[in-house]
Amino acid sequence: MTSDQNHSDRNDAHFPAADSSSPSEAAIVIFGASGDLTSRKLVPALFELWRGGFLSEHSPIVGAARREKTDDEFRREMHAAVSQHGRSGVIADDVWRR
Repeated sequence: MTSDQNHSDRNDAHFPAADSSSPSEAAIVIFGASGDLTSRKLVPALFELWRGGFLSEHSPIVGAARREKTDDEFRREMHAAVSQHGRSGVIADDVWRR
C-alpha cells in the first residue's frame, strides 16, 4: 500500500473527521501505572489535556500494575503527583474529583 492510499483510507467511515469543538473520548490504559513515568509524566499530561478541553470527562483511564493498590490509594497518589509535577500546581480536591 502506498502512502497516498494509506491517507485516503483514513477519510472513510472508520476514521471520522475530528470535531475540534468537542473533546475526544478515549479509553486510556496505562501499563505500569504504579511506576515513576506514570506519576511524573503520563497522568500530569493527561490531566492537562482534560483541563485544556482536549480530553472528555467520559474518558476512563485504567491503570494496570504489579503492585497492589486500592482505587482510592491510586487516586490519592496520582492527585499528589499531578499537584507536584503538573503545570497547574496544586489541584483542588473538587476539581480532581470531577
